[in-house]
Amino acid sequence: MTKGNGARRNGVGGGGDHRRAASASLSSSSSPMPPPSPSPASLALLAIPVLCWLIVTISLVPLLDVELLDDPNLEGMGRSTAELEAWKEARRIKNFLPRYPIDHRREAREGGRGGGDRALARSGRSGGANGTLVLGEPSAPPLSDRAVRQCHLALWHTVRTTATVLPNDESFVKTGDIKEMWLRDSAAQVHPLLIPGVYEGQSLVRSDPKLARVVSGLILRCAKMIRYDPYANAFNIREDSQKYGQFDRTKLGRHGFVATRNYELDSVAYFLRMVYFFRLSLPHHPVLPRREVRDAARIAVDLWKAEQRHEEDAYPSGPLFDCSLCGKPYRYNPAELPRNGKGSKTNASSGLTWSGFRPSDDPCQKGYLIPANMMASVALGYVAEMAEEVWIDEPLKKEALALRSEIDEGIRRHGIVKHKEHGRIYAYEVDGLGNGLFMDDANVPSLLSIPYLGYPYDKEVFANTKRFIFSKHNAFFHQGKFEGVEYYGIGSPHTRHVPNSIWPMAMIVEALISDNVTFKVLQTEKLLTASAGTGWMHESFDPNRPAKYSRPWFCWPDALFAELVMSLTTECPKPREGMGYRVHRWEDPEDVEGGPFEAAAGEVEEEEGHGDEGGGGTKGGGRGGAAPLPARGEPGFKGRQTDEQIERRIRERVKRLQGGVPPGWEAGAEPEDPERKPNGAVPRRDVRGRKLSPGGAAAPNSGGNVKLRDQRGNIMEHSRARKAVAEAETGDEGGDDDEEEEEEE
Repeated sequence: MTKGNGARRNGVGGGGDHRRAASASLSSSSSPMPPPSPSPASLALLAIPVLCWLIVTISLVPLLDVELLDDPNLEGMGRSTAELEAWKEARRIKNFLPRYPIDHRREAREGGRGGGDRALARSGRSGGANGTLVLGEPSAPPLSDRAVRQCHLALWHTVRTTATVLPNDESFVKTGDIKEMWLRDSAAQVHPLLIPGVYEGQSLVRSDPKLARVVSGLILRCAKMIRYDPYANAFNIREDSQKYGQFDRTKLGRHGFVATRNYELDSVAYFLRMVYFFRLSLPHHPVLPRREVRDAARIAVDLWKAEQRHEEDAYPSGPLFDCSLCGKPYRYNPAELPRNGKGSKTNASSGLTWSGFRPSDDPCQKGYLIPANMMASVALGYVAEMAEEVWIDEPLKKEALALRSEIDEGIRRHGIVKHKEHGRIYAYEVDGLGNGLFMDDANVPSLLSIPYLGYPYDKEVFANTKRFIFSKHNAFFHQGKFEGVEYYGIGSPHTRHVPNSIWPMAMIVEALISDNVTFKVLQTEKLLTASAGTGWMHESFDPNRPAKYSRPWFCWPDALFAELVMSLTTECPKPREGMGYRVHRWEDPEDVEGGPFEAAAGEVEEEEGHGDEGGGGTKGGGRGGAAPLPARGEPGFKGRQTDEQIERRIRERVKRLQGGVPPGWEAGAEPEDPERKPNGAVPRRDVRGRKLSPGGAAAPNSGGNVKLRDQRGNIMEHSRARKAVAEAETGDEGGDDDEEEEEEE
């Protein structure tokens, strides 16, 4: 049902007409002699290559991609109707799922999630103390136990710290240290719960009714908010207009439930992706046919069609667009969007649909954001399918498909531009008038995330684009080195206050779209070293000093991190003591019984590691929002190790991986930690970083001039150093402005 498969189909059996015949003419004037009759021996010799060709062709048919099953000529190949329908269903899901090059669930080959365990058993390797083995690549280095543990913490971070179940079948999910709900962030935060096959062959929402209640309530709440104001991107949990002043109401459009009214094309696209993936898991759930959900999809199509002609001041109209600020062209703060809040000039006939802001919440410069248009195109495919099978709305289906075709044509005509160094690449933004913006932003949708979005991209163009992204020509490509670990990745103009910063989100996406398992493991461990000892994925960090970061509580990249680790191992998710969830706040009078992961939560704090309403507050000491280390007897307990010691071990591991995979790992053995004693113990250290003797004092000759550092690695002031204990204060987060400029065509 997606585009981009035609080339593959045309390539099968291609290469010209195989039935061409060669003819010969005789120049003699005499009558031609009849050709001699072929002998049986010659006929047998001619038949041998034909038979070989048939045998090879028939043997390769099962290995062909299931995308060929929509060919009507395959209907009569001896397969039952049920088998054909099952294979077509697998094809449909495959086309719309994020296109992981590594099929970590392996349903098609191994029959479910358990296939990974069987593959490991055949290889004769096991995890345990040396780490957790990854799927699909027995020779790859194992994941550290810390990565698997952090996967569980990150997976349940949204549910445990940001989700509120409301009455009337609704839910509210804030971003983390910001208490409002973004349509994009909230849908992305629950996405790991919707991925099929991650736990016992099914998604987490399918295996747990309480999680299904959280996500279905979020779907309903987002649908109502889209109807409340289709242009808004973030909302409050309660309706309150009293807190907004005149400027907020008139220039920024903030009122009632609306927290921010930055029109971002990807916001509703994320909502539609959430609905579609929820349907893959629970196709008969009562929230799907509800009028509010169908109306939200109709609003998306009408809104995107109108914003194709934003330059002509077009706006959507009709009974679904009756909000207080509807019925007129979209305008925003003139200080952010030029031409009195309208935005830069664009081509109304380009076929692309306009966006005022990027997924980073920064204003667009050229109007047509290409990655967001790609995501909208994919979402329109979701709408068309659900309009046909759930809402029984043929006009909506036809309009969605027609709009998708126009957007795809606009991307082909205007979104592919020629770069002087990298050739034909996808531009980040264009105006449809011949001008483009050469850059990429870490926030998804981005150019780097195109394969993750499921868009049928041009492989050659994307390869050129990826080379551009990780080059000096991208103003937001940054790299650095800290204590031997090399970092590189994509940043964003949104975090200029952390100069040359890298967003973990971009590092995760680079790993998700990779087919190199060793690289994915290395990137996973490197992300942990970039967390400054907290384990959480921050908004951004300084690659030359990871302890300098922004937003200690940001659940969107945490969800992506869990998605990455789940693509590598069957050990996450697994219900084990202390590795489950408790819903942060339950306000619905009707409770729902949870599944095995709720039972595995144990006694955990409601707001593990964070203050109630954000702002970077922590519990249990200034560990930047980190969950407390496991106590003795709990899973993951590693003796008297501090965060710095765990971080040091991971950092050493990453440095070894950067130099290539050691030969010993092919046999499943992790190299010895350089600080580990023969009995397996790791030396204890005081807050100065000095080794401690068995009696607890600093070891002799260890040096007394070591600067005091907190648990993030920041040098402490004298007044703080005197009070230093195992739990240190958090470091600063500031920085100079990073005045980088995007490269324009």
